[in-house]
Amino acid sequence: MGTLPTVRVQAETKSGFMTINESDFDKRVHKLYKEPEIKEPEVIKEPEVKELEPEKKPEKEPVIVRSKKVKEVK
Repeated sequence: MGTLPTVRVQAETKSGFMTINESDFDKRVHKLYKEPEIKEPEVIKEPEVKELEPEKKPEKEPVIVRSKKVKEVK
C-alpha cells in the first residue's frame, strides 16, 4: 500500500504545524508551514595561552683572573 502526499500547514499547536493530505490543502484556508532557520552556534575562540618561560637569570661574564708571580722585594 502506498502513502499519500502530505504537507505541513501552520496551526495553533505545540509544534506550530499540522500535517494534512496534500489534496486537502486549500490556499484560501491554509498557510504552508516553513521550518524555522536553525542558526549554527557561534564558535567561541579560546584565548591564546602563552607558555611561560622559566625566568632567566642574567648571564654574568666569566671572571678571568690572571696573575703573575711577582718577585719578592727585600
